[in-house]
Amino acid sequence: MTHRLLSIPLLAFIGLLLFSLGGTIALSLMVFQLNITAIQRLVLMMAGSGILTTLTGLGLYRLGVFGWLPSIFWTIGIIVLTTTGIVMLNIWMLTQAMFISSAYLSVTSSVLLFAGLTALGVGYFITRSMTDRLRTLSEGAERIARGDLSTRVEVQGRDEISRLTQSFNAMAKDLQAVDEEKAKLELTRRNLVAWVSHDLRTPLASMRLMLEALVDNIVPDEETQKRYLDNTLNEIHNLDQLIDSLFELAQLDIKDIQLDYMTFSLSELLSDIVSSASAKLERKQISLNCTIHPEADIVTAAPDKIQRVLMNLLDNAIKYTPSGQSIAVRTSPTPEGTQVIVTNTGITIPPEQLPKLFESFYRGESSRTQTDGERGAGLGLAIARGFVEAHSGRIWATSRNDETSITFTIPHQQ
Repeated sequence: MTHRLLSIPLLAFIGLLLFSLGGTIALSLMVFQLNITAIQRLVLMMAGSGILTTLTGLGLYRLGVFGWLPSIFWTIGIIVLTTTGIVMLNIWMLTQAMFISSAYLSVTSSVLLFAGLTALGVGYFITRSMTDRLRTLSEGAERIARGDLSTRVEVQGRDEISRLTQSFNAMAKDLQAVDEEKAKLELTRRNLVAWVSHDLRTPLASMRLMLEALVDNIVPDEETQKRYLDNTLNEIHNLDQLIDSLFELAQLDIKDIQLDYMTFSLSELLSDIVSSASAKLERKQISLNCTIHPEADIVTAAPDKIQRVLMNLLDNAIKYTPSGQSIAVRTSPTPEGTQVIVTNTGITIPPEQLPKLFESFYRGESSRTQTDGERGAGLGLAIARGFVEAHSGRIWATSRNDETSITFTIPHQQ
């Protein structure tokens, strides 16, 4: 790669040298009308000078001389002095080859020296316009290094330094976003430890007390013993669900979800889900109504993931619907795919809480207080969102007039 980059300026030098030689020969023949002997001397002189100049520039480039200098001003100064020296050398060689008067050489050299020194003065102000911006950029980088990721540098001009400044600002913005995401993840991690510890401690403490009572024969009657064993099995079931939910959430976080697409019927899928939830619905005296649009029944998706989404949404609706209220599940076709809406009555969620419903471990405020004493880890809607988004779908919540709806889409699959 380095040799390739090196060949580009070298070829440019050679092309420029050949172009200069050709142009000089043509100009000498047509305008100055020099004889062949003079042109031959001129070509040999210019070729030798051009080769020497090219080798000098290549040598400075390979040695990295310009990288040793403390400032761009010195770099431009050396370039000006080197260019002036090369021009003077060419003029001296021209006077020797063409037998031009030495007085002409002295006057020309003085003019070139004056021009070179003047160019240094002009170069100072030109370099200041660049070094000032580079100094500002360097100060911004130092602030970034000290941890001030909100640092931004004003973009001035349209040259390479301005583009570098734009890249710096973009980098600072990305670093700030990464830092904010890191802080958010750290907060989530601490909350995860606290929440999981609570959700594990509660059923474990309950099971320990009931098992100790059974072991110590504190509960003599068989009916109470059976109730204790049933409660213990129920707590084990809750723990099993929590572990499964945490595993699914971890898979969603690392995008390790396998979707096995199939074409299936939503009505058949809902029928199985409603059957499994019938006991909870009956216990809370909640009515359930399912309306499947004929054009929004057959979908192509991962049936196990869509089933989990519907189960989580229905379970969430049952938990937070007061007794005697109702739940409705309906589907409708849309241009982007199939839309599924799960609506429960009896509660209204404040608008500021709606975006938080799909966050992990969010259990809501007083408006979402469970009325049946069931515990929830607050992962159901987060997992539902992950599975829906894995299908490139959308999920959102609306709530008004004692009615809350959660809607998700299943896009058409090509």
